[in-house]
Amino acid sequence: MLTENLGEISRSHVFFTLGKGGVGKSTIAIALALELSRKGRTLLASFDPAKHLLKYLGVPEPGRIHSVGVFDAYQLDLEQATRRLAEELEGNLEYLAPSLKVLNAEKVLSVARYTPGLEEDSIIRELSRIYGLTGYDYIVVDMPPTGLSLRVLVLPELYVSWLNKLIDLRLRILSLKYTVEKIRERSRDIRDPVLDKLVELRDTYLGLSTSLKNPDKTSYIIVANPEPLPFYEVKEIMKTLREIHGVNPRLLVMNKIPGDKLTSGSEVFDIISEWCEIPVHHTCIPLLNKPPSSLHDVEALTRTIYDCCKCLAKHRC
Repeated sequence: MLTENLGEISRSHVFFTLGKGGVGKSTIAIALALELSRKGRTLLASFDPAKHLLKYLGVPEPGRIHSVGVFDAYQLDLEQATRRLAEELEGNLEYLAPSLKVLNAEKVLSVARYTPGLEEDSIIRELSRIYGLTGYDYIVVDMPPTGLSLRVLVLPELYVSWLNKLIDLRLRILSLKYTVEKIRERSRDIRDPVLDKLVELRDTYLGLSTSLKNPDKTSYIIVANPEPLPFYEVKEIMKTLREIHGVNPRLLVMNKIPGDKLTSGSEVFDIISEWCEIPVHHTCIPLLNKPPSSLHDVEALTRTIYDCCKCLAKHRC
């Protein structure tokens, strides 16, 4: 089964499923949540804009944690989260409105909602919240398609570097300001809300970046099909994980394998060998006549995964 391929798993652990859209990330995420729920309390969170979790599990509405029996489930409404973030950004800009008027830049307020990166930052904020949840032994995160996911995984590291420079600049400005105030013998308040906000953001992104790099807290599962584009994205994901976070995937899942290729050992196993330039657990799942579309279907699939793992072990997959 999937968890048998993961090796020893610590508690309070977060799993990410990554891969191209349509390869079966949501199915694998649900199957993994089912297995982990037998070991401890589990939450399955989906950040996929397609919202497949609502259909699979019958979750009544996005934006709230719901019990689906053996585990809890949460579907992010990315559009709503992005809209809230845009409103927050507009509010912050309104706070600076006097300065914007001096610069004749009031139009910034009207274009704030179109700022690039709002989707990525909305997911990053949700990830920070997920890592802060208590009461769960395991959390499985079904991520969006590869492009958006990789930007989400990369940005916290970049934000920390950027915010450190802004904090340094703000400190120099405040130093000059307080020197002038002292010369003028005015009372001065050493509190600075702008600096406080910058430090708060830096610490949030630093905490998330540290968690993403920590193999004791975080594992990455890559899902793909034996096709050129999904396979190409596997390589891009592995490259990003190694270069940005210094980690390797915990498990590689080759999904939708034609039955005649599961034991023939030629094409599929050649691809897996190329994947496994480093020692990484991996498994294969056969192409099903009817794709799973409910929790019951995925429960049946976990038995298929188990049988395939035993079969592949005989062929030294």
